[in-house]
Amino acid sequence: MKDNVIRTIKNNSITSYAKEYGVECLSNENLIASIIGIDPMLQGNEQIRKIFDGTHSLRKASKKTLWELTSIKGIGEKKAISILAAFELGKRLMKEKSQEIIDLGSSLDIYNYILPYVKDLEIEESYLFCMDNNFKLIKMVRLSQGGISETTVDVRVVCKEAISCNASIIALVHNHPSSNCSPSRSDDELTYKINKACEIMRLYFMDHIIISSKSDQYYSYHDRGKL
Repeated sequence: MKDNVIRTIKNNSITSYAKEYGVECLSNENLIASIIGIDPMLQGNEQIRKIFDGTHSLRKASKKTLWELTSIKGIGEKKAISILAAFELGKRLMKEKSQEIIDLGSSLDIYNYILPYVKDLEIEESYLFCMDNNFKLIKMVRLSQGGISETTVDVRVVCKEAISCNASIIALVHNHPSSNCSPSRSDDELTYKINKACEIMRLYFMDHIIISSKSDQYYSYHDRGKL
C-alpha cells in the first residue's frame, strides 16, 4: 500500500497524502520537499534530484554543506538551513536515544551509544568511556581528533581521566573513516600500552572498539579474545 501511495502522489499534493496516510508514507524526496515548502512534481523535481545527487540516500544528502545546497538553483539560504536543521535534529535524536542506554557492559552497548557521534566522520576521533563497577557510564571524554588515517592517544591522559572521576572500568573507542574497521599495528600497540597501564593503576580495561564510519561495522578487542 505504501508504494502505491508514494506513486499516486504525482497526481495529488504531498500535504493531502501526509494528512490521509501519515508522513511515514512519504519518500525521502517528498519529506525534504515538504520541509522546504515545494511540490517536487510541479516546480522542484530538479532541485530535489540535485539535493540527493540522483540517489535516494539520506546519508549522501545529509553531507551537503550550506554552500553546496545554495548553489542549487531555487535553493536559497532559508531553504538550505531548513534542510540542514532537519538533518541536525535527526542526529540529536539519535544521540538522545543512545544516552538512554544505562548498561554499557558489552561491546554492542558501547557501539550503540557512540555511533551517533562518529557516524559519517571524515577524520579519526577517539573517545574514552569511564564507568563504575556496574558498567554505568560516569563520563565519556573525546581524547583526540586526527587526520584521515590516524589519531593520537596519550596513555597518561587516559589514566588521568579515569582516576579523576574514580572510574573502575574504562573502554577506548575510535573510528576509521573508511569502511575497514580492522585494527592497524598502531592500534594493537596502543591497546597493549593502555592494558599495561591499567594493570598498574588497577583499572579494568574492558575493551578497545574500532568503528567504521562508512559501513557502521565495528571491531572489538574483547570479543576477539585480545583483551
